[in-house]
Amino acid sequence: MKTWKIQKRFQILYVFFFLLITGALFYYLIDNVLFPKNKKINEIMNTSKHVIIGFSIENSHDRIMKTVKQHRLKNYIKESLKFFKTGLTQKPHLGNAGDSVTLNDVANVMYYGEAQIGDNKQKFAFIFDTGSANLWVPSAQCNTIGCKTKNLYDSNKSKTYEKDGTKVEMNYVSGTVSGFFSKDIVTIANLSFPYKFIEVTDTNGFEPAYTLGQFDGIVGLGWKDLSIGYLTIGGIEDRFYEGQLTYEKLNHDLYWQVDLDLHFGNLTVEKATAIVDSGTSSITAPTEFLNKFFEGLDVVKIPFLPLYITTCNNPKLPTLEFRSATNVYTLEPEYYLQQIFDFGISLCMVSIIPVDLNKNTFILGDPFMRKYFTVFDYDNHTVGFALAKKKL
Repeated sequence: MKTWKIQKRFQILYVFFFLLITGALFYYLIDNVLFPKNKKINEIMNTSKHVIIGFSIENSHDRIMKTVKQHRLKNYIKESLKFFKTGLTQKPHLGNAGDSVTLNDVANVMYYGEAQIGDNKQKFAFIFDTGSANLWVPSAQCNTIGCKTKNLYDSNKSKTYEKDGTKVEMNYVSGTVSGFFSKDIVTIANLSFPYKFIEVTDTNGFEPAYTLGQFDGIVGLGWKDLSIGYLTIGGIEDRFYEGQLTYEKLNHDLYWQVDLDLHFGNLTVEKATAIVDSGTSSITAPTEFLNKFFEGLDVVKIPFLPLYITTCNNPKLPTLEFRSATNVYTLEPEYYLQQIFDFGISLCMVSIIPVDLNKNTFILGDPFMRKYFTVFDYDNHTVGFALAKKKL
């Protein structure tokens, strides 16, 4: 009987060590073979002459590693199944946690990262938006529904807070938020600076986008406020793009907007206003123009929503062209299609939506910026483009 108990203990130890070794091997393969850390990016971050806010897109691999470290078996199994189902096609790491702001990718339609406010470094998840020019964060004084699940800024906990109190309202395509101005220390990556921002106290006009969004506030990188080129402060990293940068002159100081001739299939708009905006998840176009563009393209509108779907291999979808006096920028369907369903047939969301700003005003959002490395040049009143390197 005693011998049997000893054998049983050895069996348990054997199983334990087997699982431990297998798990360690699996961790090593995932972390070093299938998804090795991108040392080239780390080298860029460490040797750059500028302050770099790098990108780190959280993917299935990241989530698996988190669950392994946190010993959450249920989530580990769930994320592992999702991981292998995707065919190991998620984006790699970019940047170091100590040197960069992590920008999390939500289905390729929204990118948000962390920054801090106050001497006590109150943490918030922000959208980095070149289409707006103010930083706002939900205030501890906010009592609307959207603020219930957010990280709230509490001025009483920061010794560097300076009162302003001027009331303000911010308008976006998705709605409005309102509050008042305050001043405190803002920290992005390892850069800290005093900054006047907005404490938002009412988000009802920004629903349901705010409640559903995985962010607390917005960091506006727009004109007249912050001159940050590709989230590189003080310079341009030529190792992030291929070929030469081409620059387009801004036609107005309100947004990062330029004059371009647009060619969408058989449709042409001469001297259209194109706003380059990292805070917009799609390409936008006037409704009347878009209705004509989609005619005959086998694109189906989702009832009651300004969204369109089609098959992912639709041969009728054209390459979009954006022409200036000296340059041509193209956008193939692979950049403006977002897969939403794959079960025998692949269905994609068309990331071109109707937004009526002015008759000939278009927004070049994330689909455009996924292809083109973009420089927002405050000093020279220009915006520059070059093909982004697909792998670094």
